[in-house]
Amino acid sequence: MYRAVAVARARLPVSARMRPKWTSNCARFLIQCRSRLDGERVILDGRDISDVIIEPEIGDLASRFSALPIVREKMRDLQRAAGAGGGVVMEGRDIGHRDFFPDAEVKFFLVADADVRAARRYGELAHKGVATTLAEVAAQLAERDRRDAGRTLAPLKTRRRRES
Repeated sequence: MYRAVAVARARLPVSARMRPKWTSNCARFLIQCRSRLDGERVILDGRDISDVIIEPEIGDLASRFSALPIVREKMRDLQRAAGAGGGVVMEGRDIGHRDFFPDAEVKFFLVADADVRAARRYGELAHKGVATTLAEVAAQLAERDRRDAGRTLAPLKTRRRRES
């Protein structure tokens, strides 16, 4: 969902003066996820953006937007609405955070080796024809991890809870 917002923002030239208004209205975009035989598709205002959201620039922009309180609030509301009926499985950097689904029955936080993540991502991008290198992908992932872990609002980190 953050990547969909990043795509919407990247397509619209927004001046610094208009940025606060744009971010407060980010929930106006219609973001849908659809399952198909060929995989999940992400739809933004009726347009399939599944191939666009994987672009490295969009991932970087999504990470930057995730630090903005108004964007996080709107995305949290949309994600909670999507999961309100239960019976869903959601994944993402923020889904396990206590602010999103505090009463979830089960939460998993998985961490993969940075080299494995970079190789997987590089393979995805190469398969889709995105021109990049493994070194560039690894550097982008490391920067995103650093930024997401260091943000003031809901930093990315593992939370452990022990059952008695």
